[in-house]
Amino acid sequence: MLQRKSVRDDFYEQERYANQELRRFRANYPENAALVQNYVEDACDRMDYEGSRMYDEYPDRYMLKKNCMSISNRIKKDSETMGVEAGFARRCQNLPKETLDDLVEVLFYNEVYRRRLRRRRGKRFYP
Repeated sequence: MLQRKSVRDDFYEQERYANQELRRFRANYPENAALVQNYVEDACDRMDYEGSRMYDEYPDRYMLKKNCMSISNRIKKDSETMGVEAGFARRCQNLPKETLDDLVEVLFYNEVYRRRLRRRRGKRFYP
């Protein structure tokens, strides 16, 4: 007899597929963008908890901007300590400040959106 999949099983399967697809696309990121993405994910991991301001209905623009600036500053600080041998350190220091800040903002807002969407979808199954 065929066993029917539950709605939860279907949800988990869709999430697995979406994560695999995301990994495949991120594998095509330019090297610098991939490194910046790692910093962004680390910052979002620290913000990802129940009651986080990241999940407010209308997230505070100042808080979002402050997080982006914090990520940019951390990247700049780390790129100075990586040494000249590291390709990213050379390229990061040569990037105009606005370019790095813009890249961080775009990747950060995208990551926050992705996590908010995942949480919203998951609440259908875990009220």
